[in-house]
Amino acid sequence: MNKNYDIFISYRRDGGDKYARIIQSALEKHQYKVFLDFDELNDGVFDNRIKEAIKEAPVFFAYLV
Repeated sequence: MNKNYDIFISYRRDGGDKYARIIQSALEKHQYKVFLDFDELNDGVFDNRIKEAIKEAPVFFAYLV
Protein backbone atom coordinates (compact mmCIF):
# COMPACT_ATOMS: atom_id res chain seq x y z
CA MET A 1 0.00 0.00 0.00
CA ASN A 2 2.55 2.63 1.16
CA LYS A 3 0.75 5.72 -0.14
CA ASN A 4 1.50 8.05 2.79
CA TYR A 5 -2.01 9.20 3.54
CA ASP A 6 -2.63 12.47 5.33
CA ILE A 7 -6.11 11.61 6.56
CA PHE A 8 -8.02 8.38 7.22
CA ILE A 9 -11.80 8.78 7.05
CA SER A 10 -13.90 6.39 9.09
CA TYR A 11 -17.66 6.51 8.63
CA ARG A 12 -20.83 4.57 9.28
CA ARG A 13 -21.68 2.40 6.29
CA ASP A 14 -25.42 2.94 6.64
CA GLY A 15 -25.90 6.36 5.05
CA GLY A 16 -22.48 7.82 5.84
CA ASP A 17 -20.77 6.99 2.58
CA LYS A 18 -22.15 9.90 0.54
CA TYR A 19 -21.05 12.41 3.19
CA ALA A 20 -17.65 10.75 3.51
CA ARG A 21 -17.21 11.23 -0.24
CA ILE A 22 -18.08 14.94 0.05
CA ILE A 23 -15.54 15.34 2.86
CA GLN A 24 -12.95 13.40 0.86
CA SER A 25 -13.47 15.59 -2.20
CA ALA A 26 -13.16 18.82 -0.20
CA LEU A 27 -9.95 17.64 1.45
CA GLU A 28 -8.42 16.46 -1.82
CA LYS A 29 -9.08 19.91 -3.35
CA HIS A 30 -6.67 21.17 -0.68
CA GLN A 31 -4.07 18.57 -1.75
CA TYR A 32 -4.58 16.14 1.14
CA LYS A 33 -4.14 12.44 0.41
CA VAL A 34 -7.23 10.77 1.86
CA PHE A 35 -7.87 7.11 2.61
CA LEU A 36 -11.45 6.06 1.98
CA ASP A 37 -12.11 2.32 2.02
CA PHE A 38 -14.36 2.26 -1.07
CA ASP A 39 -11.50 3.60 -3.16
CA GLU A 40 -8.64 1.65 -1.63
CA LEU A 41 -10.08 -1.74 -0.64
CA ASN A 42 -11.67 -3.25 -3.69
CA ASP A 43 -10.14 -6.71 -3.38
CA GLY A 44 -11.83 -7.81 -0.14
CA VAL A 45 -8.65 -7.68 1.99
CA PHE A 46 -9.60 -5.32 4.79
CA ASP A 47 -8.19 -5.84 8.27
CA ASN A 48 -4.45 -5.49 7.74
CA ARG A 49 -4.70 -2.80 5.07
CA ILE A 50 -7.03 -0.68 7.19
CA LYS A 51 -4.69 -1.02 10.18
CA GLU A 52 -1.73 0.01 8.00
CA ALA A 53 -3.59 3.04 6.65
CA ILE A 54 -4.60 4.15 10.16
CA LYS A 55 -0.99 3.89 11.35
CA GLU A 56 0.24 5.76 8.30
CA ALA A 57 -2.19 8.71 8.42
CA PRO A 58 -1.46 11.34 11.08
CA VAL A 59 -5.16 12.34 11.10
CA PHE A 60 -8.01 9.92 11.87
CA PHE A 61 -11.34 11.54 10.99
CA ALA A 62 -14.43 9.76 12.35
CA TYR A 63 -17.71 10.75 10.76
CA LEU A 64 -20.73 9.54 12.70
CA VAL A 65 -24.25 10.08 11.41
